[in-house]
Amino acid sequence: MRRPISVRVVGPLQWIVYPALLTVLATIVLATPLRLFGISLPEPVFALVLVYAWPMIRPAAIGPVALIVLGLFLDIFWGGPIGLWPLSFLIAYGGMLVSRTFMSGHATVINFVLYVCCVVTVFFVAYVVT
Repeated sequence: MRRPISVRVVGPLQWIVYPALLTVLATIVLATPLRLFGISLPEPVFALVLVYAWPMIRPAAIGPVALIVLGLFLDIFWGGPIGLWPLSFLIAYGGMLVSRTFMSGHATVINFVLYVCCVVTVFFVAYVVT
């Protein structure tokens, strides 16, 4: 007798919306004015992980739209110039989309180097724009 195999379909809600909402939540939590031992909490750009991961997981048209929304949220939340983070995210996303063939199936060192290149690209674009 054959048992039915359950297949779990991963839709845009699981790979776009939930990580984006967690990114927003983590940004808000780490932006609290809390000082521990005289040191304030770091304010990292969590969306960089999504800029790197989404082209490798499933390149689709909804990924860049979500990055634009996340970038606009960061611009408004941190009080920066509107459009700085979305532009930086989209340029790095394009670079990761082009280098997608190098990301899958390679050693962790190569993936780490590509992630570092992604981060450097985002901050370099943000530096040049400002």
